[in-house]
Amino acid sequence: MDTNLVELAERSNDGIAVRLLWSRETGEVVLEVIDDRTGAGFELEVPGERALDAFRHPFVYVSSPGGRVVAPDVAGATGAAAGFRRTA
Repeated sequence: MDTNLVELAERSNDGIAVRLLWSRETGEVVLEVIDDRTGAGFELEVPGERALDAFRHPFVYVSSPGGRVVAPDVAGATGAAAGFRRTA
C-alpha cells in the first residue's frame, strides 16, 4: 500500500488498536489491527462498501470469504494454522 493514506476511523479497546485507512492514489481501503501488548497485527484490504462492517468487527471479517490479508502476522493459533507470518 502506498504512503498517501487518509485515516478514516480509529479506535482502541483493551489493547487492540483498529484503524481504517484509504489510499488517495489507488482507492484501496485497508483495515489495520494491532495488539498493542504484543505488537502482533495484520492488515486487510476491504471493499469500500464493507469497510464499516470490517472496522466494527475485524476478527469476524478476517475469517470471512471477503477478507484478503495483505500484511499478515501471526494472530494466535488460528493465524499460525492459516500460514500467517510475522511482519514486525
